[in-house]
Amino acid sequence: MRQEKSVGYRFAMLLVLMIAGAMLGYIIALASIPLVFQIPFSSLMQVLNIDSGLDITPAVLKYVQLILATFVFIVPANAYSRLFSDNTMVFFEFKKPRIVYLLFAALLWLSTLPIISFLADINHKIALPTSFASLENSFRLAEARAENATRFLLNVTSLSGLMVNLLVIAVVAAIAEELIFRGIIQKLLYEQGKNIHLAIWLTALVFSLFHLQFFAIVPRIVLGAALGYSFYWSKSIWVPIFFHFINNASIVLAIYLYQQKMITTDPNEITFFPNSVLFVAFICSIAMVYFWKKQTK
Repeated sequence: MRQEKSVGYRFAMLLVLMIAGAMLGYIIALASIPLVFQIPFSSLMQVLNIDSGLDITPAVLKYVQLILATFVFIVPANAYSRLFSDNTMVFFEFKKPRIVYLLFAALLWLSTLPIISFLADINHKIALPTSFASLENSFRLAEARAENATRFLLNVTSLSGLMVNLLVIAVVAAIAEELIFRGIIQKLLYEQGKNIHLAIWLTALVFSLFHLQFFAIVPRIVLGAALGYSFYWSKSIWVPIFFHFINNASIVLAIYLYQQKMITTDPNEITFFPNSVLFVAFICSIAMVYFWKKQTK
C-alpha cells in the first residue's frame, strides 16, 4: 500500500502533471505536424491560424486538439493514478456499468436539455456593472471567438469528417475530461470535506471555469453536476463518460445536420422552449434523480 499524501499535495501534483503534459503536448504537436501533414515547418504558424483560409487548417487544429487532450488529461490522469494508487482500473472505477445506469444517464441528459437552454439564456443576458464594461466586452469577445472557432472546426461536408469530429470532440474529450474532473478532482474534494454534494458542485464549478466561457458558466455548472451525480450514483466512470459523450456528440451531429440543411435550427444559437416544456423537463429531471437514487440503495 502506498504512503498516504495530503489532499493539498495530491492537488498540487495533479496540477504539475497537467502543466507538464500541456508543455509536452505542445512540443510533440508542433514537432510532428510538418511530418504528419507534409508541410514545411516555416508555414506552421500560418497553418495554425483559423483565418488563414487554408484547407488543411481544420485537420491540423483537430490533430493538435487530439494531442493536447491526450497529454493534458489522459496521460496526467494515468500518471497520477500510478503515483497514488496500486490499481488504475480500480482507482478510476473502470467497472462495467449496469445498463439501467446508462439508460438513466441518457434520459437525464435529455430531460435537462430545456433546463440548460433556459439557464444559458439567463447567463447570456447577465450584464456586469458599468465599471466592469471593458471586462464584459472582453468576455463577450472571447465568447464570439470561441463560437467562431467551433463553427470553423465542425464545418465538414463528409461522413468521414463527421466521424473525425465525433472521435475528437465526443469520444476523446469525454474520456479525457471525466478522468480528471470526476475521476480525480471530485474524489479529492470529497476526501477533503466529506460532503459529496459540495464536492460534486465544486467540481462542476471547476469544470465550468476550465472552459473559459463566462457567459456559459451557469449551464455548464449544471451539466457538470449531472455528470458528478451520475458518477456518484453509478460507481462507474463509464456512466459520466457516456453522459458526456452523448452531450458532445449531439452537438457535433446537430451542427453537421444544420450545415447539410437537414435541420433548420442553428445548434450554436440558444433554443427557447415553451414554459410547458420547461415544467415537464423539470419534473422529469426530479423523477430521474429520485429513481436513480432509489436504484443505488
